[in-house]
Amino acid sequence: MNTKTWMTFLGIGAALALISGALQPFYLCGDSWRWCMSWNYFFGLPLQPFIIFFLTFLLVSRTSKKIFNTWSSFALVWIPMSVLAVFLAPEYRTDFLYGFDKSSVAFLMSMLFVVGSLCILAWQRKHL
Repeated sequence: MNTKTWMTFLGIGAALALISGALQPFYLCGDSWRWCMSWNYFFGLPLQPFIIFFLTFLLVSRTSKKIFNTWSSFALVWIPMSVLAVFLAPEYRTDFLYGFDKSSVAFLMSMLFVVGSLCILAWQRKHL
């Protein structure tokens, strides 16, 4: 994938995540609070990692073609995997100590993506 395609794909995902996350806190839902929460859990939380993906893309797109291609192949696997993990996570914690819900899975997958991207950047720069 070229940089324009990545920019469009990740930009749309980040925009949808920001819009769906802004519906409830800014009272854009009005009286339909239940619809707003189901929208946020179904679309907002699975798309939340796209914000981090987009910001990481802005960093990686400024590097050499070889580093970008390596990161691109990593991201092509990681993005669908993280969206699927967030989508399949339960809505609420089921265990008091070690339970996971959608928001904690989204945060974990985003942070692991950043760490993986930084490792790719460091490794590829070292071997240039």
